[in-house]
Amino acid sequence: QRTQTLRSSAGPTWAQTLIFQHLLLYENPQDTKESPPLVVLELWQRDSWGKESLWGRSMWPPVVWLDLQDRILPPMRWHPLMKELGK
Repeated sequence: QRTQTLRSSAGPTWAQTLIFQHLLLYENPQDTKESPPLVVLELWQRDSWGKESLWGRSMWPPVVWLDLQDRILPPMRWHPLMKELGK
């Protein structure tokens, strides 16, 4: 999925929730809830000439609901960005 594109911002802040409706996983649903695969977020920047470069990447486990009736959206959280592995 993609978030909004923020233009002309040296220090952008996103406050968006991405909901994956029909995600097909090949394992026991309870195992997925207890140990979900990581979500990887990549941030790209485009300079005034149109060249794109990776600005940073963040990874974290998502919240998984097996019963949508019990779904409560989690609060917004900060996630650190890494430009390179370990940095």
